[in-house]
Formats: sequence, C-alpha cells, structure tokens
Amino acid sequence: MFYEILLNKQKNKLIFRMRIFNRILSFIFFVSVVIAMLLPGSLNEIKNYYIYQYIFFAIIFILLFFASFYKDTYVFDKDTEEIKIMKGLIFLWRSKKYYFKDLNSIYLKKIFKKRGFLNINIKDEYVYTLGFKISGKYFILENRMDEIKANKWIELIHGFFPYEIKESDV
Repeated sequence: MFYEILLNKQKNKLIFRMRIFNRILSFIFFVSVVIAMLLPGSLNEIKNYYIYQYIFFAIIFILLFFASFYKDTYVFDKDTEEIKIMKGLIFLWRSKKYYFKDLNSIYLKKIFKKRGFLNINIKDEYVYTLGFKISGKYFILENRMDEIKANKWIELIHGFFPYEIKESDV
C-alpha cells in the first residue's frame, strides 16, 4: 500500500500520508539509476550519444527526481474542522484547506480483479479504490486495497468524524 494512516495521541487529527519507506526506496532507485547511467560510460562515450538518448536520460532523471521528493498528505483536524491537503515536492508543496462541511462522501469502489491464466482459484476476488470527494473533487488515496483493509480504514474514518458521512461509488 502506498499510504499510511495515523491518529495523534489526542485523537483530534487523522493523517493520511505517503509512506516514508516508499519515498526512501524511490530515492535509492533514483540515485542508482543516475549512477548506472553515468558510471560505465566515459565522457567520450557520453559526447557521442544521439539527441534522443540525451532526451531519454533527461526524462528519466526528471521523473525519478519528482518521484523521490514528492509529498502527499491529508490532515483531518477535528478541533478546527479543517481538511488540509498538501501536495507537491517536499520543498515546494501546495497546501489547500477545506472544511468538514465540504466533505461530500467517502469514495469506495469495488472492482473485479481478473484472475491470471493459470490461476485455479474459483472464488471471485475484488479490490477496492478508496478516496474522498471534497467540494466535488475526487482525491484517491489507495487504488488496489483488499476488502479487510478497506473496511478497517472506513471504520476508522467513520469513528473519527463527528457526524455521518455517506459512502459513494461514483
């Protein structure tokens, strides 16, 4: 799973944030790919690259850089009844504030998971997409959750909010 869910000690803030472990792994991958691109070649070999090779390396470098330093956090504060969404690079993120009254619904969609060709399992399997609909915008947290984890997250969300929140799949 890509996100982790936290509840502070006073139980007044519910935080969804990207796992630090995933960001560390993407940073290690970023450094290793950059080293692998530059280390084996000498400067003469790099000078002889075609233009599309330079473009390809630049695109890979930029995408891995953004993946390594991207931050995505959702903070639900019960005291001020605010929803704070922080997205972007760690040092350049944008912060938006919403209020609990702007929270339209919890987005929960059940999707049939296709079985592999050699899978003999007869039971139908489903994955769940979980997110929020705030002021008409959808914010997807997890795209492929199992049923147990989705139900735990929904139960925690319903227990945190002081009033009833409806669930929707559209």
